[in-house]
Amino acid sequence: MALFEGMKFRHYLVHSLPFLGALAAIGWMGVWEERRSLRPLLFIALATVLATQTAAVVEHFRRDPLKAELGSAANWLKTALTPDDHLIAPAEFGYALGFGSFLSDDVHLGFITGLSPDFIVTGGWYREWIQNSSRREPAAYRYAQKLLHEDYTLVKTAGEYMIYQRNAR
Repeated sequence: MALFEGMKFRHYLVHSLPFLGALAAIGWMGVWEERRSLRPLLFIALATVLATQTAAVVEHFRRDPLKAELGSAANWLKTALTPDDHLIAPAEFGYALGFGSFLSDDVHLGFITGLSPDFIVTGGWYREWIQNSSRREPAAYRYAQKLLHEDYTLVKTAGEYMIYQRNAR
């Protein structure tokens, strides 16, 4: 995606990590075999990297952003949505609200489909896509900016999620 759309999201890094890990292992073993005097230093470096990674993973699970942010936003939407309302939101909201016809995962915010939802939820990658569209799809960018700043009002923020409600007509 980074090469074709210019979107450099961290979740695409997983495709590069096996190659980078293999290169690191080859380099590691070369130094391990050829320079016995550096083995203690290599061991300390490996222990430091593992400790840092472990601490980051533990902190992520301790914070539990999915429950704190997605849960908070979804619970608010459950109380605000009526049966006739339509929502554009990232797909993960389907797990919390149900995958029904009321929910659309449409990063274009209705620019292509013509949808005019009652609520729009933007997450980090929605906002990043919108920002990047200023170069790729200027008309879609202008549409999203007008929509979010003139036609809708920000009514709730929950972590990375921002919930907008359509202004009264």
